[in-house]
Amino acid sequence: DAEGEEEEYGDSGFELTEVKEAACQAMVHLAMQNHENKLAIVRCPGVLEALRDLLADSSHPDSQDTAAMVVANCADNFAAGGGEEAAQIIVATRGILPALGSLVSQSVVSFTDSADRSAGLAAVISLSDHAAIIEKLRSAGFIESLGCMLQSEGRGKEYDSMRAEALMAVANLLLEVHSLKGDHKV
Repeated sequence: DAEGEEEEYGDSGFELTEVKEAACQAMVHLAMQNHENKLAIVRCPGVLEALRDLLADSSHPDSQDTAAMVVANCADNFAAGGGEEAAQIIVATRGILPALGSLVSQSVVSFTDSADRSAGLAAVISLSDHAAIIEKLRSAGFIESLGCMLQSEGRGKEYDSMRAEALMAVANLLLEVHSLKGDHKV
């Protein structure tokens, strides 16, 4: 319950938010380059709904970013495989794409050189590597969200790196890559 979320968790002194963050950090590591773990995470009842809720909670940006990295590592297909099936389960979770889209949009507004807000972008890149879900990502408005990122400039090298990653994701989402128009500086 949202009202009790900041209450202490038992006698440990941890707040529930810290417990959720620690659980997400554990899932980030478990899903990394491990086919069985990434599938176990996305198949576990309630996990994706909890991640969706964390992605949507802008009052805890660290938890948002860590939840996005869980999505990114589960959907990643390069190191251990299993990402395609995990990605399909992820995008089938009600509300997860709008929450992720909102995080990506926030990263344009809230980015500073000292704050890495590209975890949502990493999740989109991992998801966009799977042809079976590209249309769902397009329909959810990710090309437009990422386009805003591509149009923002003059924020420093870290942001330019994030813009280059956004360009990668947009290229994955476009039907025809040659139709991509962007800033030559990216």
